[in-house]
Amino acid sequence: MIKIIQLSDTHLHADKSILLHGISTQERLEKLLAKIKSKIKNVDAIILSGDVSQDRSAESYINLAKALQPFKKPVYWFAGNHDDPRVMRDTLQQFDTFHPLDSLTLGPWQFLVLDTILEGSNAGYLVENNESLILENTFCALLMHHHPTPVGAESIDKYKLQNPEILEEFLSQQKKLPAVIITGHVHGAYQTSFATIPVISSPATCFQFPKVAPNLEIDPIGGCTFWVFHDNGTFEYEYVYNEKR
Repeated sequence: MIKIIQLSDTHLHADKSILLHGISTQERLEKLLAKIKSKIKNVDAIILSGDVSQDRSAESYINLAKALQPFKKPVYWFAGNHDDPRVMRDTLQQFDTFHPLDSLTLGPWQFLVLDTILEGSNAGYLVENNESLILENTFCALLMHHHPTPVGAESIDKYKLQNPEILEEFLSQQKKLPAVIITGHVHGAYQTSFATIPVISSPATCFQFPKVAPNLEIDPIGGCTFWVFHDNGTFEYEYVYNEKR
């Protein structure tokens, strides 16, 4: 059994006092980590599913690393559209517990990332002819920053994956389908599906975009997702927030 916490869309700045939509993203992260401290002690790893930074600065990634270091857990990360992948990699490699995530095997599970980042675009794009492979002897959780299917939130769905046919092609070339697709980006707890595969999106640590809001209105609560991946290929997840909903 593998236990993982997924943190997504922290949107940190070099200057911790800077506000985003009137909210301190650093304070929201620290408040959430304090709330879930006892839960983190029991996980095998932490996964960061993109948009760690808002200003793409090295200092913003250092702020994140320093916030997570006390937990002494391996942290696996991949970039979102607000990140600078080069700066992110160069900065986080200074911290022993941080690792870029492409494909990772933990027990009988493979955690495989598909890169949906196109420089200069907030929407998602997959590259053609992706050579990543789902391992036949494992169960697979497929991860990407952008959501491949609409979640019904107008303000965020315009920035979803723009070429889902490439994802369909990728899946058609695999000998085994993933058990689940895991995303960030949407700032909300959404469950959809893609080609019969469950798509589970994580809340953001900083704030949520309410589904009913036609514009970028803000729900200031922060959240994350706890995952349990069982040895028989099944999984469970729980959304946890820094305040009662």
